[in-house]
Amino acid sequence: MHPAGVQIPVRAFACVLFVLPPAFRREFGDEMTCDFSDSLTDTPGVRGGATLRLWLLAVADLLRSAPRLWLDTGLPMIAGVSGVLALAVATAAARLRPTVPIPDLGDDRDVRLLIVLVAVVLVVIANTLIVSLWFLRPLLTRHRTLTPCSKRGA
Repeated sequence: MHPAGVQIPVRAFACVLFVLPPAFRREFGDEMTCDFSDSLTDTPGVRGGATLRLWLLAVADLLRSAPRLWLDTGLPMIAGVSGVLALAVATAAARLRPTVPIPDLGDDRDVRLLIVLVAVVLVVIANTLIVSLWFLRPLLTRHRTLTPCSKRGA
């Protein structure tokens, strides 16, 4: 168990880990938290301002690493491809003459705009689901055996 003065910074560090991708956090989060706890307890005289300084350095390192880790997951690329593909489909659909008869709405532009917006939303949802199921699933199926932290006691 951690000393009383170390519990709060370690819990706060564990909360900051949520800026990392979920798969990375599941794979390495416990080890990172344990290493941070070890660094707090092993460093002589880490109290007060020194604890805050060590915590801020660790959080700054996490925040610096998080964008690269998210890019490595491929999720931003998948979201971008989904958005571009949905926009392309919606643009192509807007240029085609509808094959489904739309009731004569007269000059009510709001209803027409609503129909177009609903169509775009449905295309975006369908596109995101399709791209996610085709491309995202292999990214999340990595397996790794976790090694316990040296001082945590497996």
